[in-house]
Amino acid sequence: MKIENKEMLLYSMNTAADSAVRALKEEDEKEVFYRVGTAIHWIVDCFDRIREVVGLTQENEKLLSAYHCANNALKHCIDFTKPHKKNYGYDYPYNYPIEFQVFYVWKDLSDVSLRYAKQKDEYQRQLCGKHIESTIEETRKEINALFELI
Repeated sequence: MKIENKEMLLYSMNTAADSAVRALKEEDEKEVFYRVGTAIHWIVDCFDRIREVVGLTQENEKLLSAYHCANNALKHCIDFTKPHKKNYGYDYPYNYPIEFQVFYVWKDLSDVSLRYAKQKDEYQRQLCGKHIESTIEETRKEINALFELI
């Protein structure tokens, strides 16, 4: 089997990931929400197509489940609309920022009621508390490598 629209899927996922990474550096929360949501959508679509054609490893199935949870949370949970921001630096005894940049991490959803418990569990293990930018970049690399094999 093969994926008929492979180039278009990869182009869309890579473009959305690039756009999300740029938005994450600009601190506009509405734009971050939109761009990260778009990247999540294309990541899920690409993983789903790979699964249909050749299947996924157990680790990639878990990662896909985590992204399915993120996608569902973005659609259904209004309290997920603001990613967490943290400043780089040290807090004790004084706050000396290394950089004045803000970065976003995946929100803890342990207290959020979601329909699919397994997806939520994988989200908590795979994404929760991690930098959104680095997880999107790592996932993008994994998907591009998988598409090279197809």
